[in-house]
Amino acid sequence: MQANDINIAVHIGNASINLSVNDDVSLSLIGNNVLNKRPPRDGTNGSYPYYDQYNYNGYGRAIMAEWSWKFD
Repeated sequence: MQANDINIAVHIGNASINLSVNDDVSLSLIGNNVLNKRPPRDGTNGSYPYYDQYNYNGYGRAIMAEWSWKFD
């Protein structure tokens, strides 16, 4: 085993905040990869982008807002 064949886990922090305005309206703020960490290089993957694409993505930090309104 070579040193570049060792897989190291990277913890990517996600966060969300939900505010219920009333029974019908809610607001959410969602953050994925809030620390903006890059995925670890996978020494066993010989093609670009050289990381496990099933567990990580290359987007970096993403912040989303959501407004939900229930209609009766």
